[in-house]
Amino acid sequence: MPKYSSCLQHSTDSYSAHNSAQSPLLRLPAEIRNEIYAYILTEPDATYHFDYRPYPYGECVSHGSSVKQPNRLALLRTCRQVFYEAAKLPFKFNTGYFADLGVLLCLASSSYNFECSAYESSAWLRDHLQSITIQIGQYEDSPNHVRRLEKSSYRFGLSNLAGLLPSVKTASISLATISPSDPWMSPNHRARLLHGRTETLNALREWIKRGNTDIIVVDEHGSAV
Repeated sequence: MPKYSSCLQHSTDSYSAHNSAQSPLLRLPAEIRNEIYAYILTEPDATYHFDYRPYPYGECVSHGSSVKQPNRLALLRTCRQVFYEAAKLPFKFNTGYFADLGVLLCLASSSYNFECSAYESSAWLRDHLQSITIQIGQYEDSPNHVRRLEKSSYRFGLSNLAGLLPSVKTASISLATISPSDPWMSPNHRARLLHGRTETLNALREWIKRGNTDIIVVDEHGSAV
């Protein structure tokens, strides 16, 4: 078995050397390759949309609309050297968008499959995502939604966002639009909903900042919250 493993390693190294010498991409200077990687791996809106679909890549869902996107991460599967050079870059160039607290809860509870074909596990997402946007859903009108997130996180020894996504430097919190055309929603109900979501926002901000005050928390307009 060791002899077979040695032959396999030699074969893999030979392919890597061949790729480095023959590939038009890998023969380019590193600075130019980095520009190419940035162009390919940056999404049109510089955002990865995470929702309840099995995979967040390829077919993304934004505001309920399914938008076909090319699988930009396919580049990472071309060869080992390209993967090692560029695997972290999608999480540097794009913001992770969580459609509501429920999606973030799924990540905290490890019940959501954030894997994609270019990566072996969701550890890449957890360890390298640097910027996120969390939307508070229309009916997430109670801090209890954040408490559920806290409780789920505690089960895995995670007391805050830094434990869940340790590389995040900026977190934006947005509020889903309350439909003005709901015939059953009275003015009092709307007012209670708005007040409750404000409490949810404050609780979420506290959870994000807990244990890491260096994380910048802003609203959808970029203003500090």
